[in-house]
Amino acid sequence: MEDIFGCDDLIPMWVADMDFPSPQPIVEAIKERADHPFFGYTQAPQTLIDAVVERVKNKFKWNIKPEWIVFTPGVISGLNIALKSLTHPGDRVILQEPCYHQFFPVVKNSGCQIVTNPLKLVDKKYEIDFENLKEIFSYKQGHNPYYKPIKTIIFCNPNNPTGRVWKKRRNRKTWKYSYRKQFNCYCR
Repeated sequence: MEDIFGCDDLIPMWVADMDFPSPQPIVEAIKERADHPFFGYTQAPQTLIDAVVERVKNKFKWNIKPEWIVFTPGVISGLNIALKSLTHPGDRVILQEPCYHQFFPVVKNSGCQIVTNPLKLVDKKYEIDFENLKEIFSYKQGHNPYYKPIKTIIFCNPNNPTGRVWKKRRNRKTWKYSYRKQFNCYCR
């Protein structure tokens, strides 16, 4: 951890592998589900959908419709679906490096072009480089008929692999910028 983050008092908590055992209720729930002989065609219960709608309303003051909720088997498959639904081949998508390595093939598989907005390391902490982001959006290709504007940014919070949690101030700045520039912003 020292060589990556500059300190040795951190506990690695990677996405897939934890350095501590799963809580017993989770283990028991998995065992109980595994005892059921059919594993396919599961469906989210209405109570879960209602809980998501309520959570979004209470936390974000956003009224969403239950039919807007789509469950996916994982982040990457969901991101694949989102990009293929809301972009076109050749569209430009921003990735903020360092980022989760699986974001790159997702963008390429959608036929889009990757534009990087590298995070800056400031006082051993990663920061969003808003000046670079501004440059990316102000770049014009002259009269090139094949030029495509930025369509999407994949915004990872907390950032993977750095673990940096973006505070509300940074989130708001990113959202305001994306709204002004009228592009999609996907979060994880």
